Amino acid sequence: RGATEGLLTLTEAALQLDRGDHQGALKTLEATRPAGSGSDLGRVEGLALRGRALLAAGRNVEAIRFLQRAFDEARARDAARSLSLDGAPRDSSAVGEWLGLSTVEVLTRAQVAAGQTLDAAATIEAAHGCLSIERARTLLLELARSQALGAVTYIVGADRSLAIHVRPDGSAEATEIPRGRREIARASARLREALMLTRQAEGMEPVALCSEIAAQLLPSSLLSSHERWRAEGAPSEAPSLALIPHGALEAMPFEALPSATGEAPLGLAFALSVVDQLREPATLPPRIDGRSASWIALGAPAQTGQADLPGARRELRDLERLHPRLEAVTGLAFDAPRLLEALSGEASVHVATHVVRARGGSSIAPMCLLTSAGGEVSAAAIAATAPRLPLLVLATCDSAAGRSVDGLSTRGLAQVALDAGTRAAVVTGWSLSDHHGRAASIALHASLRAGASPQEALRRARLALAAAGAPPAEWAALRFLGTP
Repeated sequence: RGATEGLLTLTEAALQLDRGDHQGALKTLEATRPAGSGSDLGRVEGLALRGRALLAAGRNVEAIRFLQRAFDEARARDAARSLSLDGAPRDSSAVGEWLGLSTVEVLTRAQVAAGQTLDAAATIEAAHGCLSIERARTLLLELARSQALGAVTYIVGADRSLAIHVRPDGSAEATEIPRGRREIARASARLREALMLTRQAEGMEPVALCSEIAAQLLPSSLLSSHERWRAEGAPSEAPSLALIPHGALEAMPFEALPSATGEAPLGLAFALSVVDQLREPATLPPRIDGRSASWIALGAPAQTGQADLPGARRELRDLERLHPRLEAVTGLAFDAPRLLEALSGEASVHVATHVVRARGGSSIAPMCLLTSAGGEVSAAAIAATAPRLPLLVLATCDSAAGRSVDGLSTRGLAQVALDAGTRAAVVTGWSLSDHHGRAASIALHASLRAGASPQEALRRARLALAAAGAPPAEWAALRFLGTP
């Protein structure tokens, strides 16, 4: 009976709040147990509702206190659950399911209004990883300091969203995004469709649509950071920038958006990193040094029942000639045990094969890497192998694909490898042609061999495709994902 009454109380308060009756919602919550029904979930929901009602009443300081308590309880459950998974891919988040990211967006907005902008950015990152606010703030500042233009983190709400630019000097600035989850998902889909049209219409670029979306998603403070970087004496490489998109923004093709400088698109103008979530540096291998790195390149499987990949075969032969310390594995030798063995080693791994949907379709990360004789390597198998690679290149079609989970990054092959301890991955957002995929891989490795960072090497690979006349749909699909 008590649980039912608590649920009715929360429902009544939520309806009052939706009607704009924040005073009524507060009275309803205060007349009973203020934390909700007594269950863990009810307590979190009660704290969140009270915080939202206080915020609507203009009682900002009190609102932050209750919203923060709700956030802390949900995040503590996430942390405890993460420790109990024993390396299995996570399939849910208490922050996303119990609290709701819209409430996190309300909390961060309240923090910004109170002048706590850096705390708001740390709250976003703590909500998407098992981190305390304090640790998230430290890691976010370290990331921003390591990038010439800093880092931008995002929180997507139901009706509106927020971007926070953390500059290299540690200062932070928030920007309102007048789009919620559904609008952002639609905008991303529209931009992808427009990019695909560039394959049929030579020279066509979705300039107007890109500019409209970029104006809303890229903080104007990036421009001042870029001007400061130039004034301090620009190095030979392009300026680096880290974006940390979450939720519906993870599928946004940022690489195609015009840069804040008004010059080339982000993927051509900047050494761009897309960070899925902040991770502890001590748990990751060191950054790759392409001049001395060892590689294992696997691909071009045989007897798969799928279309042959002659470009992948040529690609791996070219890489073998380019790298004195690269081992190439193709044809029937490229089977599931050999791929898992490579993923469990210390050398960086390059994979050129098909990505197929897992049998049964029930996995939270529903994609597999195809190997010879119809073999498959699933996300669960990758997680069990626990790869800790300096760099994983998934030169496959749509290797960034997966299932979006609130409070977590997209559940896919690359993200599972990153969760297990791999530092970074090069992935594709959609299908590339065999020809352009091969050209991009060769350009990427050539730049790595010349000493470029992976982000800069990937930028040069995009530039090489663009200079060769490839449409934006080809080069904008390439993404650096993970920790720079």
